Amino acid sequence: MASVAGILFIVASHLASRLSLNLEKPVSLYNRVSRPIRANLDDINQASDPLAGIEKLLLEMQEALVQTRQAVINEIADQKPAQQQFEQAIAEATKWQRRERLASEKAASTLAQHAALQKKRHTDAAKQLKEQLKSQELTIEIYKRHQTALESKMSEVKRRRDQ
Repeated sequence: MASVAGILFIVASHLASRLSLNLEKPVSLYNRVSRPIRANLDDINQASDPLAGIEKLLLEMQEALVQTRQAVINEIADQKPAQQQFEQAIAEATKWQRRERLASEKAASTLAQHAALQKKRHTDAAKQLKEQLKSQELTIEIYKRHQTALESKMSEVKRRRDQ
């Protein structure tokens, strides 16, 4: 019995240590799904039937895995419109750069200044969107690592349970 509790403690502590990152979304998701798992470790230690507790823990880990997968799907879905906006901002910046060059060639300084301002506006928007896309990529990568770690721990717990 002590070894089962030890295994579960190792699982919970490993999951907690894997998520000591400083990003709000992944950590808040992890906290939301891991709290019930950690709380049930005490229940398993006190339970008269540790296998029932392990089954409950595995069920909660499975639910956490589903939530993590859903978070990955949602983040990818959020990323697509941002990617389209980024591409549109780049296209607009290129268009205004071309207009600025044409206005400069024709000595239309007012038009060239306006085009330069528009180009800068779209370039700045593209930079912001690029940062947002990088952040989303990092978040997706973190979610995927959490998912892999959870799957690994679940299989380890199942393997030890079945021994």
